[in-house]
Amino acid sequence: MAASCQAAGPSYTTTGDVNTLIIASLILSIPMSAYAGTYVPTSTWNLSTAGQYNFYGKASVSNLFTNYLFTGVSSARISCVNRSTTTSLKVRLMRDDPFVDTSVSTVTIPKNGTTTWTVTGLSSTRKYYVKFEAPCDFTGYIRKP
Repeated sequence: MAASCQAAGPSYTTTGDVNTLIIASLILSIPMSAYAGTYVPTSTWNLSTAGQYNFYGKASVSNLFTNYLFTGVSSARISCVNRSTTTSLKVRLMRDDPFVDTSVSTVTIPKNGTTTWTVTGLSSTRKYYVKFEAPCDFTGYIRKP
């Protein structure tokens, strides 16, 4: 299978066992867009200083993750649209822990559904990321409330 991604710079295509991963860009008129990836992120995005982070992706087999670890807030507002017409979508806010990451909040979004929720009790110095369980087809954002 092939996968492709286009960011603000050049686009690229890879081949191999990517489990029908399709990643596309968001409309540039919304604040800072980003793509969901197949690996747990290592770069950091401070929601207090950098602002809202928009995400989207689609995969048939692989779980997807936001491309950044989020920090800088004690609560986060997450909104996600499940674009699948056949399958519900499980979304988890994960805390980046030293050995095993911890699920802080989990929601299941029905097919063709939208869910917006606020997670409180976060540590502004800890790092978090969003995990989307396959199969998935989604778009959304995370920001401070």
